[in-house]
This record gives sequence, structure tokens and C-alpha cells, in this order.
Amino acid sequence: MLFLTAAGSSHEPNPTPVLHHIDDIGEKRPPLDFADYLLARDFVVEAVVEQAVLAGNPEFLELAAKRVVLGSIVHERLILATAGVSGGALPGDRVLAWGGWSKSRGDTCSGSALTIHDNGRLSDWMAFKLHGKPLSEKGTYERLVSELARRERSHVCAWLASGTAVGIAAITGEAVSKQLLQLSPGRVLVGDSQSRWPRYLRWIDQPGCVQAPLIGDSLLISLTTSTPDTLVADACLSRADMRRPQPNGWRPPYTSPFGLALQDLGKALIVEGDQLRLKRISEE
Repeated sequence: MLFLTAAGSSHEPNPTPVLHHIDDIGEKRPPLDFADYLLARDFVVEAVVEQAVLAGNPEFLELAAKRVVLGSIVHERLILATAGVSGGALPGDRVLAWGGWSKSRGDTCSGSALTIHDNGRLSDWMAFKLHGKPLSEKGTYERLVSELARRERSHVCAWLASGTAVGIAAITGEAVSKQLLQLSPGRVLVGDSQSRWPRYLRWIDQPGCVQAPLIGDSLLISLTTSTPDTLVADACLSRADMRRPQPNGWRPPYTSPFGLALQDLGKALIVEGDQLRLKRISEE
């Protein structure tokens, strides 16, 4: 049953691409490739629409996930509040869906979905292209999935799962256009408690990531037993940031990019020997 219980009026916006935009790091960027955009979402899945409520804004889609392409979801079934950009997907349609767990409620979260048509075509959406070609071109879905698999290490969930533990640290300083962060060690949330803490984190900016962590925020980081003094992250850290100031000064409660509370990260990050493994559906 599709329950019309959204995460509230604070759904993450679906940004409209423009020819160039200025992010909060102060850089001018070219148009986003669709793969870049998806790499900055919490999850990407192939799913089948089970129910759809397409009247109103947001629209709602109840989905049965068949394949998790990026990230981790809590249950096989998802309810997406799509802000009217689902392209009219109907029950039975096969879709590519993505979303974010920020301010989600249970399995209901903000996101979007595009119908996967015959021959691997996707519905065109706004100005997005894949490698300069329309999404409606034959074989786009297969090429997109291959590209996301090749670059998965740059997805926040894969980066967090790449070490021996995940910890949470406070940001106490920044430099170099906010891309070198000074950290204060916090606590290990899952994995080897003897993992080493870095003093600094240098993050390599990603095209689809337009927000930088701020001093005073608490940041999820990947740890190993030999973590260097300066840890390098090539993933978008916006959703590893657990406390982000808002323009009105309000700090909302954030779930992790796995759709779980911090105390439940062990459901998505499985300890296997001295490594972590990302579980695609954490409650499965």
C-alpha cells in the first residue's frame, strides 16, 4: 500500500541544470553530466513501479528495487516523493530511480525516476546528457550503469565502506578553498576500534557536489589501521556531513547516506575480517 506520508516540506530540491553555475566553493562549473549528478545522490536503483500517485506536487511512486546500482537502501521497497519529475511513470514500468535519505521518514524519501524504455533508452530529463548525448539514445541505460560501476569508488557510500572502520570526527579548521579540513578525532561507529585517525582530510571535489562541509560540522570518514595524517577522499562529502547549518540557523537531524541512524550503520556496513563490505539492502 502506498502511504502518502512524505518526509515533510523539506525535501531535497531537484536542481535544474544551467549552462554554468557557481557552487559554495566559489568555482564556476560546466553543465553536469548525468553520471556526475547521480554520483552525488545517496542511492541509485533499477526498480519496477508498483503504485503511482501522479496528481499533486510532490508525486509519489512506490517502487520494488530490483538492482541497487549505487549506495545502499534499507528495504527492497521504496516510496519516492518526486516533486513532479517522474515523467509519468506508471505501475509496471521499469525505471531508473535515485534519491537521498536526508530528512527521510522510514522508506519515504525525496528522489526522482526515469522510465527505462526498450533498447536501453531513458526518458530525457531537463538538460542532462550522458557523455554529451541525449538520455533517449539507444543503449543509454547500459552505458550509464557501466560508467557508474567504473566510478563507484567516488560515491560516498563506497568510499566509507573502503576501509576497516567508519568514524565520525569534528571539523575544527579548513584551508585551500575549504578542501583541506582539520579534524578532531571522534568515535568509531562500526569496524575496527583500533583504526588510526587522520589529522587532516583533503577532499577531491566532484562535479556533482556543490556543498562543502563546514567548521563545526561532524563528518563521517573512512578509517584504516594505517590511515595517513592527511586522508584523501575523492567522494562527494555533502552527505557524509551529519550536521549542516541552514540559512536560518536551524540544524536538522540527518540520517546517514545509508538511510540509517548512526547507531545502526552496522546493518549496511558488514565487518568481514579486517575489511568492511557494503550491503546493498541493509534489512534484507
